[in-house]
Amino acid sequence: MAVHTFAFPTTIHFGPGARKLAATHLKEAGCKRPLVVTDRGIAALPMLGEFVATLTGLEAGVYSGVEGNPVAAQVRAGVDAYRTRRADAVVGFGDELYVPFSR
Repeated sequence: MAVHTFAFPTTIHFGPGARKLAATHLKEAGCKRPLVVTDRGIAALPMLGEFVATLTGLEAGVYSGVEGNPVAAQVRAGVDAYRTRRADAVVGFGDELYVPFSR
């Protein structure tokens, strides 16, 4: 199986193994403190911890307060998490998907 790329408005990598690209991509973009954003269901699974462990050399944080389609309060809480951690990137994380957004 191949990793695919979709760019709109930022590059999206998806497919089996796509998560292995995140650390390199973030470092190449000059990011040091990414905030991994996911939903509560994914947060309860071992794959989130496994993914965060691949972000070696980065001070990654996690915000998992998202349920389904986020409502304004969840978005505000995510913004607060971003600011509190002094994050410099957001990584949307789901099953074999990451959407990096930096600066």
